[in-house]
Amino acid sequence: MLTKDDEKKGLVRRVKDFLVRPREVLTLQDPMSQTTFAVVREGPLGAACAVTAFLYSIGVVVFLLWELVDIWSGRFLVMAWLGFDPKICAASTTFKQLAYLVVGGALGSALSSIRSLIFWHCSHRAFEPRFLWRYLTAPLSGAALSLLVQALVRAGTAVLGADVGAASGGGRSEMMLFAIGMLSGYGAEQVTRWLDEHVRRLFRVSGEPTVKSVTRTGETAVVPRPEPPTS
Repeated sequence: MLTKDDEKKGLVRRVKDFLVRPREVLTLQDPMSQTTFAVVREGPLGAACAVTAFLYSIGVVVFLLWELVDIWSGRFLVMAWLGFDPKICAASTTFKQLAYLVVGGALGSALSSIRSLIFWHCSHRAFEPRFLWRYLTAPLSGAALSLLVQALVRAGTAVLGADVGAASGGGRSEMMLFAIGMLSGYGAEQVTRWLDEHVRRLFRVSGEPTVKSVTRTGETAVVPRPEPPTS
């Protein structure tokens, strides 16, 4: 006859087996970065984090769509809530263009997060909890990247075939900036690599920098750092 202690031990063992059960190892290629990862099937914690990221991303998309209507109508309710004068914001063409740019960057990044969640969680059940922070910060990083890309375009660092940064006003200019923001946020990883390339070209230092690598025996060896590619 089982005692209460035996029942408790059995319950604890079943819960532990459920939470820490062996999981299948998968080799998957991320559709955005084209990087191959060795991952395991997600457990209950991973599934909970994926659902949290889904709900958060969908909420961000709904809020940003509402914010687009808010900017288009000239009401600027969010800016009024932050203490700014909506009339001054609506009268500034530059502010409206930047608002469309930032909203586009955040919206594109949120849509990219939903696509990534569909791939990793819905299709393969391989979401890892440590990546939750990536999805939580994606809209903010997408908005910041859109501003940086637009600044580089305006400065003449990149050529897109048109002066999309001119403050000419009108719906066409605002939609072009919104499209730049969307593309910057949706392809944040590609944009980051593009920016890295420009940083290496603009801030290339003279001389031959070196990096240290530690051998298996614990000895320190100095190896030359390869030159960054030039294009």
